Amino acid sequence: MNAKKVLVPIDFSVGSEADVELATSLSKDSGASLLLVHVVVPPVAVGGGEVVDIETSTTTEQLRSSLDQSLPDASM
Repeated sequence: MNAKKVLVPIDFSVGSEADVELATSLSKDSGASLLLVHVVVPPVAVGGGEVVDIETSTTTEQLRSSLDQSLPDASM
């Protein structure tokens, strides 16, 4: 593989952990940068013709903690 960057979408599921392990191995073997992305789309409630944003309960600290548990050797 001759890649400069490996981009991995993560959602902290078991399947996502396996994807991260594979991508980590690929990036180490090729010398590529490993980029992890976690996208949160805020839920929206629609009712009575109004759109109301509902604040998500997941904080940046919680996401970092989950990532640290998934990748204990990773540095941020």
